[in-house]
Amino acid sequence: MIRVAVLEDEQLAREDIVRMISRYPELKLTGVFRTAKEFSKHIKEFDVAFIDIRLPFESGLNVAKKLRGIGIVFVTAYEQYAARAFEIGAIDYLVKPVSEERFDICVERLIQAYSKPLIKLPVKEGENILMLSFDKVFYIEAFW
Repeated sequence: MIRVAVLEDEQLAREDIVRMISRYPELKLTGVFRTAKEFSKHIKEFDVAFIDIRLPFESGLNVAKKLRGIGIVFVTAYEQYAARAFEIGAIDYLVKPVSEERFDICVERLIQAYSKPLIKLPVKEGENILMLSFDKVFYIEAFW
């Protein structure tokens, strides 16, 4: 499960993002914030942040520059900041109003970026299934 937070000062936009996030069981909403100050108190509680670029007191770009180890998705009405957003390391850049289809693509990117690799290999032995660690497998051969 990917823990996500929303940093958006406009109520309708915030509600729209929260509604779209709620459609995905892979995403767990852990915080919704109106200001960068509120947001910064909780950064250890999430993996990904949906951040508006135009915020009161501090830009979302400046907030994102301070984040380490947290995925960033910008959600903004301003297309002109996209290049700067990706220079910062954004996973995605959504332009308001965000369509359901475009949000689906964003979630696919998040799932791909945060998927845990398979660490065990299920192997059938008679009636049993063994779970072998990949680091213990040296050779695989199949018989038909």
